[in-house]
Amino acid sequence: DARRVLIVGGGLIGSELAMDFCRAGKAVTLIDNAASILASLMPPEVSSRLQHRLTEMGVHLLLKSQLQGLEKTDSGILATLDRQRSIEVDAVIAATGLRPETALARRAGLTINRGVCVDSYLQTSNDDIY
Repeated sequence: DARRVLIVGGGLIGSELAMDFCRAGKAVTLIDNAASILASLMPPEVSSRLQHRLTEMGVHLLLKSQLQGLEKTDSGILATLDRQRSIEVDAVIAATGLRPETALARRAGLTINRGVCVDSYLQTSNDDIY
């Protein structure tokens, strides 16, 4: 029964998990290498309200930070972070986003924006590719 939870990734899933675990009474730390949560979805000015809400709930945010390693210890898991920091937790959850591989689509001349752009019929910028 984990009391201290480390969530790796400050996207939509990581933020939601952080809230859920916090509501369940867990000590939650969320780490992300971006300067703000939901960085790939919205500008910091917009995500700052959610960021403020998370910290109000008790979530410890470690932004502009990277997880370097994990090591099992007698009392839990030692998470080594950048800048010679470390924290001990009971559970680690990876909630990092997936990024599409767009190299082939780019070489084919398709319009790309965080993935292959399509219309409501799933047609790409090339009339013959759906």
